[in-house]
Amino acid sequence: MDATSLLIGLLAGLLIGSAIVFLVLRGRSADLLRNLRDERDRDRKDHEARVRELSTERERERERVTELSGLLSAEQERNRGLTQRLEQQKDELEALQKRMTTEFENIANRLLTQRGKELNDQQQEKLGTLLKPLHERIREFELQVREAYEKEGRERFALKKEVALLVEQNQRLSEEADNLTRALKGDSQAQGAWGEMILERLLEDAGLVKGVEYTLQESTTGADGGRLRPDAVVKLPEDKHLIIDSKVSLVHYERHTASTDPAERDRLLKQHVESLRTHAKGLGQKEYTKIHGIGSVDFVLMFVPIEPAFLLALRDRPDIFQEAY
Repeated sequence: MDATSLLIGLLAGLLIGSAIVFLVLRGRSADLLRNLRDERDRDRKDHEARVRELSTERERERERVTELSGLLSAEQERNRGLTQRLEQQKDELEALQKRMTTEFENIANRLLTQRGKELNDQQQEKLGTLLKPLHERIREFELQVREAYEKEGRERFALKKEVALLVEQNQRLSEEADNLTRALKGDSQAQGAWGEMILERLLEDAGLVKGVEYTLQESTTGADGGRLRPDAVVKLPEDKHLIIDSKVSLVHYERHTASTDPAERDRLLKQHVESLRTHAKGLGQKEYTKIHGIGSVDFVLMFVPIEPAFLLALRDRPDIFQEAY
């Protein structure tokens, strides 16, 4: 066998080995991507369900506050009526006392005038006996009115405390729902943290072990000596690595879905597509594949945790995938 035949055999062996390695890595990457996409869908549905649950619970609390506010208003109105009746009854009681006092004084004067000295201690005692039941009835009536007023005051105070507690709970639920909504829509810092959390959960559910088969936010040195911090680095066979970058800044997508103006929706869609294209170009310029100490494959995976946002961009710009690749 001459040197040329030997060299050709070696080259053929290398090509066959490279093809086998490529097919193995391609199958592993496809399974990983499929697992990432499935887990992303589940998390998105979980978050959407949580938002709906919080919105429903907040609506129930609002209805409860409205109901209790109505009850409080009714109780306040009833209390005002009771207060007015109490004042009226007090006035009537005072007028009755004055009238009775005047009448009894007149009776006494007439008796004294008619009988004079005949009104002895026995007659005065009889008069006191006649007046005593009336005075007792008056005192009982005053006591009942006072107790009713005090009870009404206690019930009104307890109702106010319950309404205040429900208002506080409703405010807390509203803040929680608003925080989650901002994280999914507008707050870029919260979006970034949320996207990284989803990515980590997808990697864990795919059976990868953190620190062994993948790392997160690990600071490395680029080809130009600058510091780079990829969102995730997945370790592959033969000391290869898959770099993943999470893209969650989807402000234009959220505004596009919320808008009802066709022209505005079209403008926001183009901005959304351009944002994804710009991010993909930025990943290429960072040269992640040349990071010191990492044998990266020849591409970087851009992770978009909200699939409808990615599919919308593909429908509007089908070549965006090939352009990024």
